[in-house]
Parts: sequence; C-alpha cells; structure tokens
Amino acid sequence: MRIASAARAALDHTRRWGAIALFRLTSIALRGSVRLYQRGLMSRIVLRAILSVARILERTAALLVLGFKRQPDQREGQSGSGS
Repeated sequence: MRIASAARAALDHTRRWGAIALFRLTSIALRGSVRLYQRGLMSRIVLRAILSVARILERTAALLVLGFKRQPDQREGQSGSGS
C-alpha cells in the first residue's frame, strides 16, 4: 500500500502543477489578447476565438484539480432486452 500512496501523491502533485500551468497560460493569453484588441491590432472574431479557447483551458485545469465525476448512465438501471 505504501507504493500506491506514494504514486497517488506524486500524481496529485503533477495534476496540481499541470492545472496551475494551464491557468497561467490562460491568463497570459487573455491579458495579451485584450491588450491587442484594445489597441485595434486584433479583430473581434479573433478575440472571441481566444475567449473560447480560454474557457476550454480553464475547464481542463479544473478537471485536473478536481477530477472527473462520471455522470450515471441512464441505461445502467435497465435490464436485458430493452423491452
């Protein structure tokens, strides 16, 4: 059990730092793109695309930290032939 707990601790540490890196990358991208947009060097559609990517990065970082909770499959409670 000692090896399993050590591996879990190492994995938790790696997941935490991966999430921190994703949040930092998102922050840098958002700040830079807003500056470029305010200066008129970037179009609105590009800014919207970056905002969409930032949302995906933030959700991925949250999944890394909090983990993925599986939604119960509605078919699990049903049996057999499906009639």
